[in-house]
This record gives sequence, structure tokens and C-alpha cells, in this order.
Amino acid sequence: MRPDGFPQLVPYCFVERAHEFVRFLVDALGGAELQRSLRPDGAIANAMVAFDGVTIMVSESSADFPAMPGSYYLYVADADAVIANALAKGATLVMPAGDMPYGERQGGVRDPFGNLWWISQRLAPGPYAHDPSAGSRVAATSRVVAASPAAVWDAIRDPEKLARWWGPEGFTNEFESFDFRVGGDWKFVMRGPQGAAYPNHQRFVALDEDRRFVTCHVNAPHYVLTVTLTPEGAGTRVDWRQEFESDDLFRRLAEFVRPANEQNLDRLQAVLAATR
Repeated sequence: MRPDGFPQLVPYCFVERAHEFVRFLVDALGGAELQRSLRPDGAIANAMVAFDGVTIMVSESSADFPAMPGSYYLYVADADAVIANALAKGATLVMPAGDMPYGERQGGVRDPFGNLWWISQRLAPGPYAHDPSAGSRVAATSRVVAASPAAVWDAIRDPEKLARWWGPEGFTNEFESFDFRVGGDWKFVMRGPQGAAYPNHQRFVALDEDRRFVTCHVNAPHYVLTVTLTPEGAGTRVDWRQEFESDDLFRRLAEFVRPANEQNLDRLQAVLAATR
């Protein structure tokens, strides 16, 4: 049993300056405070802030229950307006609002208490659903490499190593920025064998150490890249999935993309072999 109006799972936040955090939830993100009880020292023992369908509980952190920043996904009617309001209330921007290939306009902020908020405005009608046409715009390949997931991850997060293997055979990279965190930007110029320059702007969407990273390609051509690492025997299976924003875009690029991705994994293997 649970109280009426409460879902089965309720986020519970332990934060420093809980009074200020509750004010941020209300003033910056549009929550509604339901109740507040105090400890003898005046700090919040428990407060409840309601959003549509979800209630967040809040308590002041302590030695026994230290502050634990979290990450939250908040649906809103106007992502740009909510992000702007959150920034005005002290949040910092981690990802500007942009239209995502999964049907949402989304951005990210970090509140003054260390929590990440993914502010998302649903653009596509209806619920999330498997798109049976998605396979026609996906380039996918898989390879087992002779290295541990930790070693492969190191070749991803180390910009010096990454620059040596990223891209097709014959291409080189000049990194301008490499902010390896969720919401961080990775900007670089890729140069082809004949010297042509190809500016790239990627943004890290998900980073699960030794397991998975996801980026979205901010400038054209637009796609989402998901690389998954799975232990297999003494090595690691690297699953490489590149989903383009449209079938037409993928058809135009497929002849280049498919062999390029295989060459990318060839180069990764070479770097891993050289660093063993």
C-alpha cells in the first residue's frame, strides 16, 4: 500500500542547503511544495515537492546521510523557457536545448546543488515506440578485440589515444576540445588523405564506464552513435551502432559509412595492440 497520488518509486534527495533546494525546485523547475517538516536545528527533516505525477522528497544532508547528487529527466511544455529560467535561478548549462533524433527538444543543466536535470519537451506525437523503419537508417557492426573493457574504455577517454584511431583509414584528427562528461562537447577537425578538413562537433549523451558511450553529432550529418563494450572470453565485444536522422541521409552516406566504421575498428585494434 502507498498514499493516494504517490507512485511506487519516489526520488529522495539528500542535499546541503535543503531549504534553497526546495526553492529551486519550485521557482526554477515549476514544482509545487506539498509539505515541510523541520529538525530541532531548523533544517529540513522532510519536504515534498510535487511535479505532474511524481513527488520528490527532500532532506538536509548529514554525516549519516551525506549529500548525493543525482540525475533527473524532467518533461516540460517549453524546454527553452525552463532552461532559461533555471539558469536565471543559479543553474549552469551542461547542454544547450536542441532537437534530438528521438523526438524531443532537450537540454541539460546542473543545479547549484550538483544535480543534473535533463529538460525535455516531447515533439513527436504518442509514446516512445520501436520504429520499424529505423533499421533502414542504421549502420551497425561488431568486433571482438583482444583487450579488456577497461583497456578499450581507456582508448576512448584518453584524447591522445582516441586521436590515433578515430575515423577511417588515412584520416588524422586535430582535437580542439574534449570534455569527457555527460553533456560535454568534443570538437575536432578530421583531415582526409588528400588534406581536406572536416569539422566535427560531438556531444557526450551517456557515459557508462567500461560499458557504453553515446554521442550525438551536433553538426551535419546528424546521427547518434552508441558504442557498447561487453566482456567476451579474454577480450571485449565492441558493438558499434550509428543511427542517422533520416533514411535518406543514411542512403546517401551508406557507401562510405559502412567500410569507414570497419576501418575505425581496425585502427582501434591497432592502438590496443600497441599499448599492451
